[in-house]
Amino acid sequence: MSAAGAARAELIARSVSLRFGPVTLRYRADQPDTQLQLWGPLLRFVVADDESPDCEVLVRRGTPRPWGSMADLAEGELWRAWSSADGREQVCYAGRPGGREWIVSDEIVFAADRRRAEVTRRPIAMDDQLVWLSYPVDEYLVCRVLRAKGALVLHACSIVVDGLAYVFLGHSGAGKSTMAEQAELGGALVLSDDRTIIELTERGAVAWGTPWHGSFSRGEPGGAPIAALFVLHQSAGDRAEPLAHAAATAELFVRQIDPSTDATEVAGSLDIVIELVERVPVGALHFLPTAHAVEVARSWAISQPVRRPLDTVGGRP
Repeated sequence: MSAAGAARAELIARSVSLRFGPVTLRYRADQPDTQLQLWGPLLRFVVADDESPDCEVLVRRGTPRPWGSMADLAEGELWRAWSSADGREQVCYAGRPGGREWIVSDEIVFAADRRRAEVTRRPIAMDDQLVWLSYPVDEYLVCRVLRAKGALVLHACSIVVDGLAYVFLGHSGAGKSTMAEQAELGGALVLSDDRTIIELTERGAVAWGTPWHGSFSRGEPGGAPIAALFVLHQSAGDRAEPLAHAAATAELFVRQIDPSTDATEVAGSLDIVIELVERVPVGALHFLPTAHAVEVARSWAISQPVRRPLDTVGGRP
C-alpha cells in the first residue's frame, strides 16, 4: 500500500492485533456496540488476530479517572503516571482545547506483568461508538511492552540499504527526516523517520520501523541488522567520525522514548544502551542535506570492524 493510499484507508473492527518489531498487542473493545478505528500508517502493522499477543489491551469509551491530580500540569506537560502498591501503573494524558481548562482525554492502566492493559478514551461525542487507536496512546503501550522484553525505542530515523540498517539519532530539527528523504531518493527503504525500535538478539542488534513519524511521514514494519548508529550534526560538509563509548552511551541514553517509572527500570535501560554501544559502531555524522551524506555514513560503517556477528532478519510485508 502506498503512503498516500495508507493515509486515506481505515479499518473498523471489534478486535485487532498489531505487531511492532518483536512484540504483538491485541486490542479488544469492551462492549458489543464499541468499534475500534485505525487509519493511515498504523494499518501496515496489522497482523492476523489469532497471533499470540505479548499484551492484551481492553479498550473502552468513557471518562478517564486519574489516580492523582492533574490540575497542576505545566504548559507543555501532557501526561502524568502513577504506580500502585500491587505493581500496576496508570498514565493519563490531558490537553487544553482552545486554551481552556485541562481535559483528561486518555487513561492507560497496566497490570503488574505488563501482559494486560486497559485503555479508556474520552469520546469526542458521548454517543460516538468509535474509539480511535492512535498516538500517543499506542506509542506508550508499545514502549512499555518493549521495555518488559528488553528492547527500547530511540528518537531516530532508520533506513535499510543492501539488507543492513543505518540509524540516525538527533533531537527535533537535527535532520532525521531530511536524512530519511535523501536516503529514499537514493533507493533506500525508510523504516521510520522519527522513532526506531532497537532489539538486542543473540545474532546482533536489530532496527525495526514504527508508524510514529516526523515531517517526512514514513514508517514500515520490517526490520534489519544494524550496521551503525550516527548522531547527526548539521555542518558545512560531510564527514563521519567515531564516538567514544562514554559519549556514545550518553547520546543514545538521552534519546530514548522511555516512559520508565522507577530507578530499577532506568538502570535496565542504561544496561541496554551500554550493550548496544558494545555491539554496534556509533559515530558522529556531520552533514549537508544531500544524498552524499548517506554514502559517507555507509562508507564509514563498512570501514568499522564487526564487533559481533550479524544475521539477516526478515521483514514482514
